[in-house]
Amino acid sequence: RVGQVLELQSDQRRLYYLISKEKSYQKPTYRTVWEALLDLRGKLLTANVLKLAIPRLACGRDGLDWRIIRNMLEVLFMFTGIEILVCSWNQRGPTEHRTVYCFFYQTSGCKRGVLCPFRHERFGDETALRRGQCAGPGHPAIYVKSRKIPSRTISNDRELSRTFQRWRRLA
Repeated sequence: RVGQVLELQSDQRRLYYLISKEKSYQKPTYRTVWEALLDLRGKLLTANVLKLAIPRLACGRDGLDWRIIRNMLEVLFMFTGIEILVCSWNQRGPTEHRTVYCFFYQTSGCKRGVLCPFRHERFGDETALRRGQCAGPGHPAIYVKSRKIPSRTISNDRELSRTFQRWRRLA
């Protein structure tokens, strides 16, 4: 169903497929991406997964704005303790000035410590946007440690949705 996540699991890792559109040729909406991310957060917390590597979701051919998707991720995963690594294609190729080291072990042949054609950024707390991380062309990725602050968690999904709606009105 649209707005849900399909989970596949093996001994070494878990794969999550976010379903944000009914047909492959359709375009997702921010609402369906929000619902899928909400379901993803629930599955990650249930499975006690603390690290997640993702591409720029619903951007590129799907046409959604990465800045909005990134803010959705930050709002949804704020204070969960989940560290997110976002991988985006670096069109200029692998050079020391345009990419950072890849820390994947089993994906696309990347080896730890070897330069790869991907630019990586991590975020996991509410200050990530204030640190100048846009990951646009020419901007290096910055690693941000996530933290867990249970006293400031948002109590339920409805409150979280209202927070996001207020943010969208201000944007």
